[in-house]
Amino acid sequence: MGAIAMTLTHKQLGFLHVMMQQNNIEDAEYRDLLEEGAGVTSASELNNEGLNGVLELMDALGYAVNRSNPTPQFGARPGMATEKQIDFIYGLSREIFGGNNEAAFQHWLEHMFHISHPRFLNQSIASKAIEGLKAMKEKNRSYYVSQK
Repeated sequence: MGAIAMTLTHKQLGFLHVMMQQNNIEDAEYRDLLEEGAGVTSASELNNEGLNGVLELMDALGYAVNRSNPTPQFGARPGMATEKQIDFIYGLSREIFGGNNEAAFQHWLEHMFHISHPRFLNQSIASKAIEGLKAMKEKNRSYYVSQK
């Protein structure tokens, strides 16, 4: 039984199309990037590895490629963490756990607050999470200073 190739989500395809528009890439050049970067003729055939190949090729060719993960927006929900709190929490977590290590961040949330994802934070727990992340950041900073 062979592995199933996972295609991109609609959000990932949209991201790729926005990158193409922002860089004013014409259709023929877009097709060339897909072919050379991932060996496909259509974005609908791309998987995660292929998307990374196309983005790396665009970066190597000097195009502006924004690889940052946008903070998810959960909207205004009464009693729940505000968008500003969630943005701040994600910013701190990227500094502490690294930009590509959301699993470690979610493990910390689960361990400390018994919450599996930031979207489940209420305002009170979000404040506690912010204070905990700030303390971790300060502890890391003081550790590196004492090592010099």
